[in-house]
Amino acid sequence: MGHILLMYLIALAFAIVSPLLLPFSVVWFAFAWVAWRHNLSYVYQRKYESGGLMWIFMFSRIVMCLVIGQLFTFCVLVVRGAYWQAFLIIAFMPAITARYFK
Repeated sequence: MGHILLMYLIALAFAIVSPLLLPFSVVWFAFAWVAWRHNLSYVYQRKYESGGLMWIFMFSRIVMCLVIGQLFTFCVLVVRGAYWQAFLIIAFMPAITARYFK
């Protein structure tokens, strides 16, 4: 599961620098989704059912990846001289992200 979060972080952070990375990321996630769906349905045997407790852990990690992506986008915009857009990202995006993190 960790490699999927790593790919999500890489795709999210570098999408602003290299938009050509996005189609490859979509293809990778499509294949990963098919593989994980097959493995969870036919390969892995569950010893217990957690009742959705893993969702809280995964959602907090996904939100942290979003925050890192926002900070990376902010830094790229500052370096490129787009100060107004960087201000908008740093002013509004953390509040919007925090709203969904509750």
